Amino acid sequence: MLALGTGTANAAIYDLINSTSATVNNAFFAKGGTSGTGSGNFDAFLRFNNTGTETGFSSNNGIYSPPTPVYDNVPGNFTFSPLISDFNIYADATSGNVNFDYFQLSLDLLENPNSPEITIQTLELWTSNTANAIYTDFGGATAATKVWELGDNQIDLISAGGGQGNSDYYALFDAALLNSGDYFYIYNIFGSAPPSLVSLNVNGGTGNYPSSPNFEEWGYSSMSAVPVPAAVWLFGTALVGLVGFSKRRKAA
Repeated sequence: MLALGTGTANAAIYDLINSTSATVNNAFFAKGGTSGTGSGNFDAFLRFNNTGTETGFSSNNGIYSPPTPVYDNVPGNFTFSPLISDFNIYADATSGNVNFDYFQLSLDLLENPNSPEITIQTLELWTSNTANAIYTDFGGATAATKVWELGDNQIDLISAGGGQGNSDYYALFDAALLNSGDYFYIYNIFGSAPPSLVSLNVNGGTGNYPSSPNFEEWGYSSMSAVPVPAAVWLFGTALVGLVGFSKRRKAA
């Protein structure tokens, strides 16, 4: 299995606003841009929504609002923890960008056209034998395994438009990450970084893009989803978009 992408003292900012792709902790992220045909276009399993900073977790356990707003999840059919057995696994030959069998996630960004940029501050992938668990129970009441994390890096993105269900970005992860547990989870924080980190961001002194009022959602390629054509990925293997700046390690 892949080594976890743990944080480092010299973490990087990956600019996927001006660049088309980047490799982050052995996972490949790239711009998509398919036409939006609704959330079912890529089997959405996490929809969340807040302004400024928002936290999403792929569970429909019902904790969505005060007095305990653990997540900014939008309840409904598009927020749940999918079965790992439902994931499509692609052979490495399907993509020119990775050298391992992989699974694919897609990201739909519905940002305001006047401020289409958004920053991923935290991204973690987990597996567990428990469905629709609570993130704060991981490591305690609920057994779970963290299989990948963004660490102290951040990724700057931009909404491509195209309507709901548009795959603005794709990410390819090693299929070996799915070797434990029955259910898959994402824990994701978008938006503004802590004030102590703002001055360390780049991109013309900004590089710290908040979430707009519209929702974001993650999807996965499942047995029922329409596969993404291999040609989408055959646009180059070079690592691009890595902005050569460092930022202080985030507080634990």
